[in-house]
Amino acid sequence: MLLPEKQWRNDFGKKTLVLDLDETLVHSTFVPIKNPDHIVNINDEHGSCKIFVRYRPGAVKFLELMSQFYEVCIFTASMSSYASIVVDELDKNWYQFYKFYREHCRYSKENNLYIKDVSRLGRDLKDVIIVDNIP
Repeated sequence: MLLPEKQWRNDFGKKTLVLDLDETLVHSTFVPIKNPDHIVNINDEHGSCKIFVRYRPGAVKFLELMSQFYEVCIFTASMSSYASIVVDELDKNWYQFYKFYREHCRYSKENNLYIKDVSRLGRDLKDVIIVDNIP
């Protein structure tokens, strides 16, 4: 189970909203872009690179509003070395979203992709909404 058994006091009784990060809340690219909202510098065992990030229009306001009505989880198949920086930047106002990364996904060798298995969240699926650009 990825989420605590009981919801935080501020979220008690709320439905759970699971949001994808890349191409849903933000657009990221290795190609430099004009006026990025954030530049993430990655230095890990694979080397170093810069990732240029633009927030989707209204994404920050959307997260602020949704955190009033839902228990918000940001669940991405991206590596945490990149995604945690972007999510923390989106969460500057301490809405305290739950954050899940590639290591929380289930890997499908058959399809060669990481799957966000929301059944692992520990919430009744009738109370979970997921917004993702990939089915």
